[in-house]
This record gives sequence, structure tokens and C-alpha cells, in this order.
Amino acid sequence: SYTLKRSTQEFKELALNPDGWKVTSENEESGEVLTMEKVVEQTLEYKTEGLALDAPEGAEEGVKKKRGRPKKYQHHAVPVKIHLTWSAKRASKDRGDRQRMLEKLIKKMDKPYQLKAAVKRGVNQFLEMELETENWKISEEKIKESEKYDGYYAIITNNLELSTLEVVEIYRGLWRIEESFRIMKTDLQATPAFVWTDKHIEGHFALCFLALTTMRYLQYKITDHTGAQVSAANLMEALSGPTVITQGTYPNITVTPININQTYLDISKILGMSALRQNMTLTQFRSATKLNLVKNLE
Repeated sequence: SYTLKRSTQEFKELALNPDGWKVTSENEESGEVLTMEKVVEQTLEYKTEGLALDAPEGAEEGVKKKRGRPKKYQHHAVPVKIHLTWSAKRASKDRGDRQRMLEKLIKKMDKPYQLKAAVKRGVNQFLEMELETENWKISEEKIKESEKYDGYYAIITNNLELSTLEVVEIYRGLWRIEESFRIMKTDLQATPAFVWTDKHIEGHFALCFLALTTMRYLQYKITDHTGAQVSAANLMEALSGPTVITQGTYPNITVTPININQTYLDISKILGMSALRQNMTLTQFRSATKLNLVKNLE
């Protein structure tokens, strides 16, 4: 995917060319165009590291063993569709983002040390240096150039059967996949830091995947029953946080559950578990949670 401001000149020219654009929605009262789309078929070329297509049989081992030898690449071509979109809503957002950035830059113009730090961070797309004084100033030309691409977006896909609407919907759902990878890496610690054999790594990752699947299913069930959106962190806290305080001597033990949050209560209700009470006998606690504390107290 591309925002046109950060794309190649070819993409920019493709977007600004009026040929092929189709209005997909407009304001019924004013007739103002709200969204447009354009589909362009192209061939995407890329290369992968490996032997040249005309390399002799058995040459692969020689390439791997000889140091300093230039790498060989295989060139590939795949047919793709470029789905270009424009929306008035996104154009308004782009204008707002640019205006906020310019306001911050204007405030820093009188503070050279702050401006220098901003330039080092890459916030210089609207700045230009005066050759005589070596001072920075805001470039009106760069601002006008940026305005040309407000509202435009491009998505490339090798699935030639999808419509622009389907491509956009799929792209909007990518954040869920990215979030799942983040959860597995951070919350579930999928990175196998303490295992090293292939079998251990595969087993560790399988457990992490099962945990992620269970977590997603619980999130779905909670939203379906209560309408609430529960984060992965909140769900993990709800499952790992509950503990109990025991009072008395075995077998006359009173169990008091603590650290019970609303998410845990929602889960227990969805699963049909008995409600927890402030003071419970060992039998009552085992009936409600299916956990047997006797082995820990004998």
C-alpha cells in the first residue's frame, strides 16, 4: 500500500492522470464527489537471491562456498492490479495533519535548537534552507506539492479477481493480523528465548498459537454477550490475576477469592460457572471453579 506523497513519481503521475477515474459516491444534495476509484493493471518485477536462470546444474554449491563471489539473482514478474482510491474524508484528514505539522514548525522557527532536532527526526518535508544565511524557512512550493496528493491512496494486489471495495476491506483488516503477531511476541512471549531444539520451538509456538486462539474466542464471546471490547492485556489480567486467601486449619478452611475483575465475572457467566462468594468452603470453591485446593492444604 502507498500514500501518494511517499510513492514513486510513476505512482504520482498515475494518480493525477484523470483518465480511468470512476466516481463511487457523492453527496446527494450538493453533488460533491465523496469517493473515487481507479484500477490499473501492471506487471510487477522483483528479484530473489539465488542462481541465475541459465546457471549450469550443480552450480549452487559452488556459489554458496566461495566467499566474495557476486550474488546471483533470479528475476520474476507477476501480474498485479493497482487499486487507486481518493476520498474527501481522507483529503480533509491529510490537510489537517499537514496544518498541525506546519503550526508546530512555525513555533520552532524562533528556536533553532528545537528546529535542528526536528530536522534530524525527518520533519523537514516543508522546509528549505536559504543558501546565503543557512537558515531554514517554510517552503510554499513544497506545501503546494503536498496538497496535490491529499486524499489519494494506492493498494497493490496480485489477486486479480478482487474489486476495489474488497481490496480496501481486506486491507483495513490487516491491523488484526499485525496485532495478533504483537500479542504473540509480547504478551504470549512466542519468541523462544529459552528453547533451542526444533521440537521444543515447534511445541512452544503451538502452545502460543493455542493460547492466542483461545484468547480471540473469549474476546468474541465477551463482545457477543456484553457488547464490550476487551483488550488482550485485560483478558490476560482477568485470567492470571485471581487468587484466594485461606483462613482456618484443614479441613475447616474458609476460602476468600480476591483480585476478581469484571472481565473474569463476564467469562465465568458465559461459561456457566457458579458465582463466587466472599467466603466459601473448599467444596463450594471446587464446585464453582473445578479447582481442588485440598492437595495444597493437606
